[in-house]
Amino acid sequence: MSVAIDSKGNMFAGYSTPSGGEDSSCGNADYATSTDGAKWTFCSSGKPGADIFTPFSQTRNVIAAPDNSVYYLWNEGRSEKFGPGLLLWHRP
Repeated sequence: MSVAIDSKGNMFAGYSTPSGGEDSSCGNADYATSTDGAKWTFCSSGKPGADIFTPFSQTRNVIAAPDNSVYYLWNEGRSEKFGPGLLLWHRP
């Protein structure tokens, strides 16, 4: 799991699939956002098209950029669409 906080105090947590399951209500790769650290909204990176991601990636890193956009990077070994390697997702 990785957590980043932007300059406005918004929080972003990237994590592996809950409980080790293959799917969650949001799909993979999972993340959560919060404005206060108490209430969290769970989401997905919105993977384009049908694909299966590794539920337990060894790498989950989130970074809050100076412009408050968020980058989510993970090591993917199972994607049929993108193949193995590092995947980077960006939320403006």
